[in-house]
Amino acid sequence: MINVFARTVWSGLVCLVLMAACGPEEKEKPSIETTALDREAENLIRRAADKTIGDFTGDLGLAMKVSIREGGAATAIDMCGQFAASMASAHSPDGWYIQRVSDRNRNVNNFADSLQHEILTRFGSDRSLEFIGRWDSTGPHRLFCYYRPVYVTDMCLDCHGLESRLASGIVEALEQSYPDDRAIGYNVGDLRGMFVVEVEWPRGQKHARDLIDDIAADEH
Repeated sequence: MINVFARTVWSGLVCLVLMAACGPEEKEKPSIETTALDREAENLIRRAADKTIGDFTGDLGLAMKVSIREGGAATAIDMCGQFAASMASAHSPDGWYIQRVSDRNRNVNNFADSLQHEILTRFGSDRSLEFIGRWDSTGPHRLFCYYRPVYVTDMCLDCHGLESRLASGIVEALEQSYPDDRAIGYNVGDLRGMFVVEVEWPRGQKHARDLIDDIAADEH
């Protein structure tokens, strides 16, 4: 399915992605002391994670542009609900996992748990933060979690703006598919949510290096 979608612009249409509500509480795990080798892995993961986010957003964004062109903005609601999860899975190969979360839900399958909610709060209070990365486990098989914020742009407002700004048919589509939706009422520049990329290490190392090779190839 993914192969039919070319890669397109990163910003803008990402905010049409369906997002979700807070999940059950859990205590934040303490930070894990890192070594020089860990920091080298972090740099690799961050670059690869940014490419993963860009690729996923490009694929989904193009699919939504086609849907909107053919059936109007309201059709993007159903399209995203049907295909966003499968696209995320396609960009989550062995050892990798990508998800979009928010503290204001649309799709309840993408929820922000209590730790993610705290990180969203940090992004909301400090706009200079471009990302947050942390090791969340110890031992030979470790987990690195990478978080990157998503802010509302003008293109987001058709589906996520003030009710008076929503595109034709959006309110009716939400009432039918997401009657408990909380993902409207945004203005440009508001924090919409964030991407979460989790990488098992060293299991996910090969895919990370493949992505870096792709970046190098694109640059040449």
